[in-house]
Amino acid sequence: MKKKNIFIMYIISFLQGMVFYASIATLYRTSNGITLLEMGIIESICSVLIMIFEIPWGIICDKIGYKKTLIVCNGVYFLSKIIFYYACGFNTFLLERIMMAFVVAGLSGCDTAFLYESTTKEESTKVFGYYRTLGTLGMILASCMFSLFIKNDLSKTALWTICTYGIAFVVTFLLDDVQSNKKEYSKISWNEIPKYLNNLKTVILFVLVAGLFTETTHTLNTFYNQLQYERAGIPVEYFGFLYILITLCSLSSASVGQLTKIMKEKRVIFYLLIVSLFNCMILRFTTNSILSIICIGLLTVAEALFFPMMDTIFNQHVSINRATTLSIYSMILNTIGVGTNIIFGKSADVGIINALNVGCIFISIAIILYIVWLKRSNYEEKY
Repeated sequence: MKKKNIFIMYIISFLQGMVFYASIATLYRTSNGITLLEMGIIESICSVLIMIFEIPWGIICDKIGYKKTLIVCNGVYFLSKIIFYYACGFNTFLLERIMMAFVVAGLSGCDTAFLYESTTKEESTKVFGYYRTLGTLGMILASCMFSLFIKNDLSKTALWTICTYGIAFVVTFLLDDVQSNKKEYSKISWNEIPKYLNNLKTVILFVLVAGLFTETTHTLNTFYNQLQYERAGIPVEYFGFLYILITLCSLSSASVGQLTKIMKEKRVIFYLLIVSLFNCMILRFTTNSILSIICIGLLTVAEALFFPMMDTIFNQHVSINRATTLSIYSMILNTIGVGTNIIFGKSADVGIINALNVGCIFISIAIILYIVWLKRSNYEEKY
């Protein structure tokens, strides 16, 4: 285990979580010359570019190594925050999101692959849990500092974010590269990608499970929770406190290491799927405010616990070209997200109940696929 690498990656995660303008990002953009329609167009372009960049970045990462990839991506990340600070109008905000798409695709798979190679297989889930938790802690601290010190000075939020991302970029140079990925690299041409996916058909089932589950929980506890709050009669003035509460629930990812010591990962995932389905069903039928908050909180906890185990399973099913393979998984997840977002959007236009019905269906499908995956997987442990 390379504790130095893990510690530095924790620092980077914490610093990059400190986006001081996160809570007023929409207001910042509209006050600097773009409309909500233009924001939607920019985000759509960003999503498409991420999918386009995914596999090429994975191949590049496997060729040049994780450290160089992290340095390039964190450097562009830092520059994108400077562009954001000076942005005024559609073109500059679009440039910032293009840079973001480049970075997100580059870091996708690279950061978790680097962590996986820097730790032992037994400790990887715990390490992934802490890594994600520290990013959330950075976000919470930045939100608190915004309320206490920055307040109405919107430009200062972008300026402070430049500082934290600049430090994260500098810290990246302190990492010790993990060379094993270069030794394992095997060139894959574009024509061979379908065949490559076919060879990975067993784990692809789990990727589908992960996509359906995470997109459902994320959509319900991040976007549609407010609709449920309204349905339950919770006053709007309490939404800010509830946002903080739900964000704190995501810190539960730090405990996943202890949880997987009590029971095996695949059993924990099965219980998370079942619990999430019941929570969706309860939300579907309840208008009780306390019960609604509890169910949304539990969905957030389930999502937070699932991600580190997902990262571990993805990495366990890689033999060569780790970053490339992880990028393929990420591209599939993004594709699933595009489809689920459209379905959720159409259903939510009719009403929150329809959106919750869709959530129940998606998680039910995820449970069925997960059971099939368990039967087809080569785990030694008997389920």
